[in-house]
Amino acid sequence: CSISSRDAREKTKNKDKTQTERKKREFAKRRQMLYTDIHIRIAVRRCSTVIYDITQPLFECEVYPGDSKPEKKRVQSIEEGDICNLTDISLCVHNGTHVDAPLHFYKDGKGIDRIALEKFIGPAYVSIQEGDVTAEDAGRILASAAAAGEGAQKRILIRGKATVTLEAAQVFAEAGVNLVGNESQTVGPEESPMAVHLVLLGAEVVLLEGIRLSGVPEGVYLLNCAPLRLTDTDGSPCRAVLMDIPEYRKEPFPGKREVPAGNY
Repeated sequence: CSISSRDAREKTKNKDKTQTERKKREFAKRRQMLYTDIHIRIAVRRCSTVIYDITQPLFECEVYPGDSKPEKKRVQSIEEGDICNLTDISLCVHNGTHVDAPLHFYKDGKGIDRIALEKFIGPAYVSIQEGDVTAEDAGRILASAAAAGEGAQKRILIRGKATVTLEAAQVFAEAGVNLVGNESQTVGPEESPMAVHLVLLGAEVVLLEGIRLSGVPEGVYLLNCAPLRLTDTDGSPCRAVLMDIPEYRKEPFPGKREVPAGNY
């Protein structure tokens, strides 16, 4: 009787061990399937990211009236027997797509190298506007940006032939935005840009001027428009790009996005 009890206990023990090992294998299999699914989702998300290049070609760019034009000169050439190609360039720091620093309009303002990089990099909101951007427009843009994505109201990009008025500049400055960008070579009226610049640069709002937003849908993006590290200068050319990353918006954009030529 004792031997039979021992055998029964041993069988039960072996059965429990087998069931435990089977459960462990099933758990490991489910975990591997989960990891695989996560990796696939990440890969698909990465592949679906659209990068918009919103920068003008420097040597074919628009130039603000009175500013010097960018020029390049080949000073060494492999074709002419030199060991490498070498190019000199000369330009105004406000040529093409560029950013303004407070030093642009303030005698003792910060140079572009002293502006925190966080101003130039982060969530941004593209808003389509035409004509004068009023104080009411500015308030509406900020509200739409805040509703569209966390932090998007900190960087406002205006698509279209639009001019930021002094009243709109005051709204942006009081809201504590980090950056305001537009497609013109100046944020304010071309014939009298000083007042708008004083308001925005006085609040240390970075001005991103001369961008190209044609084909970029209204909405939230990740912006990178970091300047060159030019010591004590009033501005700098930049390579401005927008990335359509789902994590930066609260709601998906409706419909399929068309990717214009020149973007990736």
